[in-house]
Amino acid sequence: MPFTPENSAIRLTPEIEEALKDASPDQMKEIFREALVSQHLAVRDIYSPDVLIPTALASAPRPTKFARAVTIDGKKHIVEADSEPELEKAEVALYRSVLQPTTAAPAATTTSAPARDAATGRFKSPAEQGADDERKAALNSNFNSGRFLRRTMSSSLEC
Repeated sequence: MPFTPENSAIRLTPEIEEALKDASPDQMKEIFREALVSQHLAVRDIYSPDVLIPTALASAPRPTKFARAVTIDGKKHIVEADSEPELEKAEVALYRSVLQPTTAAPAATTTSAPARDAATGRFKSPAEQGADDERKAALNSNFNSGRFLRRTMSSSLEC
């Protein structure tokens, strides 16, 4: 089997590619030796640093598919792709699809800050907030049933 970038244990980073552009053959060998050591694919012999001893990672097969498990709101999602960049794109797409609100559902109107009085700017007590909520619900039901319009029309006709 010929050695190609797809089946090589050394991963070419942009830094390695840049160093290899104008390197001579002897410099290329040294760049690859440094890459083996920096990627933990080999260790230098303690008695002769020119000798490289391969580690278990050097003979391990490269994955053909990449997968990652992501837990969002207690639910586990599995993301798979053919390469690491595609895996990261798929993970970002998952986060966007799960965490962004859908267009059909309106945005949540509840806030964590307590309600304030519009006239004075002070915080409202829970009792005042409850009364305001009841008043808003009554107005909303009157408006939806048409009673609100009938009252305003009859009062404008009386004037």
